[in-house]
Amino acid sequence: MATSSDTEPRPSRIRSRRVSYLGLLEEVTRNTVKLSQEQKQRLDAYVAAGYDVAKLQFSDADVKNQKDHVEHIVKTLVHELGEHFPALKVRKQLGTGSFYNNTRILSPDEFDYLLILCLTSQVEKEETGNDSVKIKVIDESLRKYMKKYLSTYSDNLSGPLLTDDNFLQSEQFVGVLINTIHECLEQLQKKGVISYKGKHVFEHSIDTLKAQDTMLEYNMLKYAKPEYQPDDESYIPELSLHDVILDELPHGAAVRLRVQGPLGPADIDLGFCIESSTTGAGRYISIPLGMGNEWVPSFYQNLSHPKLNEHHGKILTFLKYLLRECKLVSNYTFNSHNLKTCVVIHQKVCEQKQYDKDRSLGGCLIDIAFYMFEKRGKIWKTFDELLIPYKEECTLPNINFPGETVTAWIPWQPLC
Repeated sequence: MATSSDTEPRPSRIRSRRVSYLGLLEEVTRNTVKLSQEQKQRLDAYVAAGYDVAKLQFSDADVKNQKDHVEHIVKTLVHELGEHFPALKVRKQLGTGSFYNNTRILSPDEFDYLLILCLTSQVEKEETGNDSVKIKVIDESLRKYMKKYLSTYSDNLSGPLLTDDNFLQSEQFVGVLINTIHECLEQLQKKGVISYKGKHVFEHSIDTLKAQDTMLEYNMLKYAKPEYQPDDESYIPELSLHDVILDELPHGAAVRLRVQGPLGPADIDLGFCIESSTTGAGRYISIPLGMGNEWVPSFYQNLSHPKLNEHHGKILTFLKYLLRECKLVSNYTFNSHNLKTCVVIHQKVCEQKQYDKDRSLGGCLIDIAFYMFEKRGKIWKTFDELLIPYKEECTLPNINFPGETVTAWIPWQPLC
């Protein structure tokens, strides 16, 4: 006859150790983590050394040459787009993203631009009540232009560019942008300004492609099956200095180009948007990232009003480098925007509590790490005799819209 001790599964040593550690982790805060002076110095040196490895590995002059080359291509293309398609004329070209916020890692191979369209006075923004907005075209001439001419550049896979009640469909709008930009690049090719190599599918970013040879999963396949090769469409093309290729699929809300710069290939994300209002710190905008006729409200922070000071910017750069290494091994927990959100939140606390005497790279890193672990979730699920940190949903404060939250994408896989 079986006893309860025979029928009930006994926890493995791994499981019991994980549970015990978890109980301790829940009690750990900044106040309970006391490092000796030597430990503080070692951790500070570790973060500083990590930052030196993670930061751009080129001279300021070389980075400027890369930036100038990319900005010239974008400026030329934006001008051509406005000449051929007046409804898509851009009023302001703004640098954004990690490069312009000085947190780009390793190489200047990704540039992000916010392109503010001129049609602000010809549209109306309507709130939907579910964290999105609708853009209604109120100008009669613009409606006619979009329906009779611009709609011909739509793929017509998800309905018309304009709905019957004149709302601008976000997905279709990005499709129109890709196709009109394709035509403009062909025109610039004919003028001898660039060498346009056509459309391709960019399944991976330049950064990921560069790292592919060091990816654990890639190498396992490579050595197990010597004939294995990455997808032909995911290659780093052999480009010359004036070559340009276009991603035929949207990159989120952006149109993505790939060009060859003086320091190597670079991806360019062009984020077209409609401006709502401006403040001293930045601009409130709507971007075509929703479903159907829904657009997503966002905020552009002026480069003269950075969210992060130099001290915390170094920590974010170091964390982004660690995140990149995590991506090479397994699925990951936080994307770069989530990381930035965590660092910005910590910086506000750091400033409010006036940690000036105690502030250090290592001390701030500990604070941010514990905040991330807490958000990662304290629910553990059993999977093949291992305990895996898991949480159905994770929300972070919206650093652009106080009082609101954003969902941080978290898979079931363990944090690497």
